[in-house]
Amino acid sequence: MRDWVEGQVALSPAGLDGPDPWLEEVREDDTFMSDALAQALISAKLDKD
Repeated sequence: MRDWVEGQVALSPAGLDGPDPWLEEVREDDTFMSDALAQALISAKLDKD
């Protein structure tokens, strides 16, 4: 078993199915997105603040 660092997040493969963006109730300040959406944002140069 690996040592976890505070603040790390792990998702199961099932977490990759479903909507492209989503918010997690437990982690109120975090937004998650699918790899497809992330790659589209990077390609459109929308990945920076």
